[in-house]
Amino acid sequence: MRPDVAYLLLIVATLALLGAVCATAWRRRRAPGGRRFVAFVAAAWLWVLLVAAMALADPPTARVLLAVKYLVIGTTFTTSFLFIAERTGHLARLGPARLAALFAIPLLGHLASLSDHGGMVGGIVFARQYGLTYIAEITFGPVYWVFTLYGYSLAFAALAFLALARRSAHALAREQAPPLFVGVLAPLVANVALLTGLAPRAFDPMPVGLAVSAACLWWGTHRRRMLDLIPVARSVLVDALDDGVAIVDDTGRVLDINPRFAAVLGIAPAAAIGLPLAERAPAGTPLGDALRGALDAAAPRAISHGAQVFDVRAIAVDAARGPASARIVVLHDVTERQRWQDEQQRLIGELQEALAQVRTLSGLLPICASCKRIRDDDGAWQTVERYIQTHTDAEFSHGVCPTCMDTLYPELDLAPATPPRTPR
Repeated sequence: MRPDVAYLLLIVATLALLGAVCATAWRRRRAPGGRRFVAFVAAAWLWVLLVAAMALADPPTARVLLAVKYLVIGTTFTTSFLFIAERTGHLARLGPARLAALFAIPLLGHLASLSDHGGMVGGIVFARQYGLTYIAEITFGPVYWVFTLYGYSLAFAALAFLALARRSAHALAREQAPPLFVGVLAPLVANVALLTGLAPRAFDPMPVGLAVSAACLWWGTHRRRMLDLIPVARSVLVDALDDGVAIVDDTGRVLDINPRFAAVLGIAPAAAIGLPLAERAPAGTPLGDALRGALDAAAPRAISHGAQVFDVRAIAVDAARGPASARIVVLHDVTERQRWQDEQQRLIGELQEALAQVRTLSGLLPICASCKRIRDDDGAWQTVERYIQTHTDAEFSHGVCPTCMDTLYPELDLAPATPPRTPR
């Protein structure tokens, strides 16, 4: 097989593999780092496409494509760094302004490469071999070395993050770190081979490096389930829950949070990603103490937060081989249940008080054998009527029974009259 055909077939295979990885990652873009992973793979795909386009173009067109390629190269290094920084929990240290500044040097390199006098490149000589256009000679300006140092610095920083995760993180991260490590290192090796002349100038080795990188990323996204921490139905289920749900790693940093939990903390969901969950609620407050207790695997507890009452609990997520790799912290709103419990306690208290009053009439009552007055707890003697009215809701209506009527009023004949007999 001719060398140019084999080289182009390798580029086509690399584009297909990177495209498949990008499509798979797009379906999992809501996972932590998912969008940045998609941006990284898409930039790598464009990089390989531009290498092929330059090889097949005429020298003037290849010169224009070179300026675009520098922008894509800078974007690839930047997005790969951002993805790994987010996955390893280091992205929280970068504010929005610093994140935007990371793309300044790639943009500067692109603008400087539009002209041979822009400080990026100069004195470019194109040649053709095996039917492919390649750069035979090139001189670099100061902007190029700043651009290259910047890209290498981001790559080595990403490798350092992965090395730390491999050494100290949970089992899940330790399994994901090696394919990511090789995926970042392979393009660097290919770039060094090109700059040092170890690879033939007619064949840019970057597609080979990116092919290795694509294979590692494919292995990581499928075999190691790099982006599968959150289930597919997350947006349908978790975001719609009335309960607050937050997923934190073994160091307490937020991997994901639903809108309900973020609303309780008073922040936007995106602003909480990568930050320690316990620091989002002040220490000494019921919510802050409950969150710290949940992360320490303490027993579930009910706490008051403003006008609401929450049941706070944490559920450990165990890796397949290793200790707990994450915790799911749940805030369950029990305000209505607590209200009913308080109302129940109030009614029970009133009933117990009423029963206590009733029992005062069921005990032993001191009563005068002559006048029938009753002595109360203070030693005072009260009539039976007054005592019962004081301790119950009973009322009295006075009358005279027939026995007393005969005794008190004997002159009154109150006997019922005998009905007249009917003659026969």
